[in-house]
Amino acid sequence: MFSNMDNLGEKSLNKLAEIAVSSQFKKTEKLKVEVKVNPTQLSKGIVDSLAIDAQGLVMKQNLQMQEMKITLNTISVSPFQALMGNIQLTQPSEGTACIVLNENDIKSAFKCEKLKKLLENYNIYLDAKPVNIEINHIDSWITEGRKISIKAEILIKETNSIETVILTTNPRICQVTGQGITLEDVEFIQGEELSPLFLNALLEEARKIFNLHNFQWDGFSLMIDQLNIENGQLTFQGAAGMSNFPSV
Repeated sequence: MFSNMDNLGEKSLNKLAEIAVSSQFKKTEKLKVEVKVNPTQLSKGIVDSLAIDAQGLVMKQNLQMQEMKITLNTISVSPFQALMGNIQLTQPSEGTACIVLNENDIKSAFKCEKLKKLLENYNIYLDAKPVNIEINHIDSWITEGRKISIKAEILIKETNSIETVILTTNPRICQVTGQGITLEDVEFIQGEELSPLFLNALLEEARKIFNLHNFQWDGFSLMIDQLNIENGQLTFQGAAGMSNFPSV
C-alpha cells in the first residue's frame, strides 16, 4: 500500500499540509509547504522532512511578519493517517526556524487600535495631576545604530494639548525564555516628564509585540538563539519544535 505513495501522492500530501498550515494565518502572500516522503520510511512511520516557506504573513492577532521559514527533519507520524493525507505526529519533532520582521511589520503593530486603547486606560499624571489622554499616533522604526525608536503623540484632554514621547532602545534576545526579544538600555529623547506609569506601560506593550509567542500556534514553538538587525529588518534564527501538526 505504501508503494502507492508516488510523486502524485506526495503532491497531494503537500497540498493538504499547505491547507492545514494556512489555516493558522489570517493572510499569506506566499505559502509553500513541502513534505518529503520515502515510501519505505513512511511504512515505518517516518517522514523525511517538512519545510514551510511563507511570506507576507498576517497572524490571527493581526500582527504582520515579512517571512517565516521552518524546516523539520525526521518526523515520526502515524503511517496510515499520513497515507490518508492526515499528518499526525506520534512524537515531537525538532528543526530550525527563521523569522523576519521588517520596519512596516513593526509600524503596523504599533498602530493597532487595541494597543492605543490599552495605553489610554492607564492612570496618567502630568505635573503631578491626573489627566485623561487619547493616543493620536504611535510610530516605530529601526535606526542606523540598530536600535528601535518609538514615538507616541498623546492628546491631553484637560488642556487640549499634544505631548510627545520619543525613546530609543536596544533589542536583545530574552535570555530567560529565548522566545522573543527584550528592550534594554532605554533612552528618552523627549517626554520623560510624563507619568512613569504610562512610560512603563508603553515599554511593556512594546515588549509584548516582540514576544514571539504572538507568532506561534498550538503545537508549535520557537527558541531564538540569534538576532540580526540590518537593512531595516529584524531576523530571528533558532530552533523550532512541533508537538502536533495543525488541523484544518
